[in-house]
Amino acid sequence: MTGRSTEVTAVTPARQWTSVTRTESSEPMFDAAARGELILKRCVCCRKHRLPRKNVCRRCGYADADWVVASGDGILVTWGVHPARERGAADEPFGLVELLEGPWMESALDAAPDDLRVGQVMTVAFVRGLEGDLYPVFRIAAEDGI
Repeated sequence: MTGRSTEVTAVTPARQWTSVTRTESSEPMFDAAARGELILKRCVCCRKHRLPRKNVCRRCGYADADWVVASGDGILVTWGVHPARERGAADEPFGLVELLEGPWMESALDAAPDDLRVGQVMTVAFVRGLEGDLYPVFRIAAEDGI
């Protein structure tokens, strides 16, 4: 998945992207996003993928993991909408995307709520939060199928 644009023009350009706070444990995710990469942890024992915030493998209980670049593609499992915070602002869709590698990732969605449907193919994009860091969001994939 390397080579994706490190800053994507949002489908919803009027949207102000909320910042996701950089912490010591989230630093690798932010660094990868700056390179246009979505990363996951992969268990060194059983090779199962897990989200960066997960410290122990759900399959085997092993803690050690390698960082790997994910495909950035997945399927929309479910979604909802945060009501607009300010009068005249757009509602903010969010959802769960099942990544091709297996984990389900919570994410903001860069799409109009009327365009979303469960089972849709999604792809990662990177947007700049209010604090200046890039972070991953998902949008509807350009092609039908992964």
